[in-house]
Amino acid sequence: MTNSNYFNDAPILSPEHDLFGIDTFAQALAKSIIGMKSPIGSTIALNGPWGSGKSSAVNLIRHHIKNEVENGKLELIDFKCWWFRGEEALTLAFLQELNATLNKSLGEKAKKLIPRIGKTLLQAGPVIGFAANLFTGGLGGELLTTSMGFAERFFSEGESIEKLFRELSKALDEQNKRFLVLIDDIDRLTPDETLLVFRLIKSVGRLPKVMYLLEL
Repeated sequence: MTNSNYFNDAPILSPEHDLFGIDTFAQALAKSIIGMKSPIGSTIALNGPWGSGKSSAVNLIRHHIKNEVENGKLELIDFKCWWFRGEEALTLAFLQELNATLNKSLGEKAKKLIPRIGKTLLQAGPVIGFAANLFTGGLGGELLTTSMGFAERFFSEGESIEKLFRELSKALDEQNKRFLVLIDDIDRLTPDETLLVFRLIKSVGRLPKVMYLLEL
């Protein structure tokens, strides 16, 4: 009788179940993640065809960074981007995930920054993608001249996005914990949604002590 275990294509969870040599790669990547002491939106992408073992690699990386997590040096944030559809839903969900986790590590004043950033961005409605693009030059960069009309329209409450990001960056930089955002199954998104996730990471998510591991 055929052993039914051979038909189990679920991702493995620990090294003892690795039959294809994935763990060596996962150990090396986990070591690199642990070694990033002062990341600023540092991003690692796992890219490969369906069935190539990407999810297994992510699970093995989780296994090898477990001590860092248990010691409080690293915190994992799981962002299931494929649960959400549309620019606004993806942006709001991304900010909510960051906010829920960062709140535990930031002071009383700083932990209110992400909701304020989210409110300001989401006021832009259908041009949220353009709002994200304002920051691709870096957190401290000046707004482009061509963007000033947009900024005057949506940032009229006297608190600019740049100022909020500087405050949030300072708060994150002053604490010791690092954060790893895991974003899996990005290939389930539409092309436009995939580009939005990349823009969010490059702009809104480009924060001190924050890293990203993407499964494409």
